[in-house]
Amino acid sequence: YQYDADFNGFRIYPLDIGQVSLQSGQAYFTRVTKDVEIDVGGTTNQDQKRLPLKSVGWHAIGNPFPIDVNISDLKIIKTTNPTTSFSFNEAVTDNLIEPTLYFWKTEPGTGDHYSSNDQQLKPWYGYWIRTLKANLNLIIPAPSTIVNYTASPPDNFITSMMGAAPTKTQTPEILTQGFELKFSLVSDTSADITTRLGTHQEARVGWDQMDQSEPPRLKHIASAYFDHLDWVDTSH
Repeated sequence: YQYDADFNGFRIYPLDIGQVSLQSGQAYFTRVTKDVEIDVGGTTNQDQKRLPLKSVGWHAIGNPFPIDVNISDLKIIKTTNPTTSFSFNEAVTDNLIEPTLYFWKTEPGTGDHYSSNDQQLKPWYGYWIRTLKANLNLIIPAPSTIVNYTASPPDNFITSMMGAAPTKTQTPEILTQGFELKFSLVSDTSADITTRLGTHQEARVGWDQMDQSEPPRLKHIASAYFDHLDWVDTSH
């Protein structure tokens, strides 16, 4: 499968993607029915990468390097003003992107689920980023330590089909600026542990930077979220 941000949905490879080979700069998804080992070929990339984020909505991205990339080092550029770049946090403040990156995680005892990352892009992981404006470019700079770096895929790059997660109950977390309730929805094969409900003194009516959109839903996975059809942008 390949996610198409233009119509907020998945295309099936190769039936309606129109290509018979995997393309550079595109993200693909697959589901396995048993443990498999992935054979990854190619050479180590050592140059910064520019990824076009043309549409408003979710985009699948990855770390093009075999070592960590700090999210704080990422840059956002408007195609209408290519000489000015925004740091990741500046792009969030200017309502160009949402602040949370999600990745899919297989984890024994918890169930396969989305998890969020606000520090680094890890090698061999794919991430979801949601844009709030169209015609952006994401710049992923090459880490300074990438020169002459060679590495093999990590030992845990052998995917596993996880069993059912145990039922858990959580105590509401009391914050000094409000309250937060954490929800966990568990199915036989997956879980959703990123859903939150709460208050904050800086929140306002309607969507704001305290809110997070639900990542694209894959088939046969657990998904918990709150509909806000009253908001102008119902894709939130």
